[in-house]
Order: sequence, then C-alpha cells, then structure tokens
Amino acid sequence: MPLQNNYFATCLGPSTFTCTMGVQMVITNTSYNRANVPEIQQFLGATSLTNLTYKTFPLVLFPDLKEDKSLKTVFGNWKLLARILKALLCGVTSLHHTSSSGGAHTNSMKWSIQQVLPGSIAWAAVIGIFLLSPDTEFSSSSVSKRSTISYKELFFNYKKVLVSKWSTKCIKAIVTNIDHYIFKAA
Repeated sequence: MPLQNNYFATCLGPSTFTCTMGVQMVITNTSYNRANVPEIQQFLGATSLTNLTYKTFPLVLFPDLKEDKSLKTVFGNWKLLARILKALLCGVTSLHHTSSSGGAHTNSMKWSIQQVLPGSIAWAAVIGIFLLSPDTEFSSSSVSKRSTISYKELFFNYKKVLVSKWSTKCIKAIVTNIDHYIFKAA
C-alpha cells in the first residue's frame, strides 16, 4: 500500500512548518494543489511555478530556511525532522503531550530505539519534502509521477551526506537536539 501524504500531514499538524498561516493550512489539506503555492515551492527549491524542478537540498532542510551551499548546516531545521521521527517512533499524540508514561508500547520501545542514526534522519528529511510536494503517494518506481522527485535518490544522497559528516560539530548538535526532542522523557 503506498504511503499517503495525508497521514503525516495529519500527524504533524500545521505547527510543523514555520511559515505564514495560509501556507500552514495548505500543508494539512492534502487535496490542495501545493504545486501552485509559490512559498511552498520555494521551500522545495523550485525557481519557477511553470517549470517545477526541485533542488536536492531544498531550503526546508536548512535552519531559518536559508540555504548554505557548503551544506554545513543542512538538516539544521532539526525540529521538523524530530517531529516526523517522534510521530513515527512515539505516536502522534506524543507531539502534543510531554509525558511518555502509561499507554501502549511505542514503536521506539518495540524496536528498542534510543537514538537516531543517519538513515532515520535521511528518511525524515524525505518525508518532510514529500509533505510539501504536490505528490499524494510514493510510487513503486521511486520517482513520483506528479513532481518527478526521486525520493529513493534523495534518501541515498541525504544518508551519504549524514554518514560523511556524522562526526562534525554541526551534525552532532543536530543529532543531540533530535535525540533530546524524541527521547527526553524516556
């Protein structure tokens, strides 16, 4: 079954992206054509609404949505990535509650996950881009029909960068922030 865009949009809610209220509402409305919203397309690195081509490292991955061509601060928009991972690992309600006591066993407990690794951060980055894209599901071909984004290629590029920069001060700080956000109450 293909992953539907509305699952994570519903999980994360409008507070996930720091942008104008109008754009926040569009992100959670999965039937809305996000390809026609210039601000969203800018987050993905599209330079024109008529010729939608997307950057491998779009603004949404950088802190304050400001691109760093050296990629030193890529994945610096860590709170977006942390919220995506927390929804997956700890459940959607964990995004709205600080306590982790009681309740059903979370995926992080079932899978014995206590920290994030390059693959999980790369996956969260791909999901963040997917939520902003005009796509409504992942296709089995790994290249979306609507946006022509190759999510498989993005994942491998992101993981490669994360593995190669894993010991840098910036990536260590990002990982620490994500780990604390997800697992602080555990």
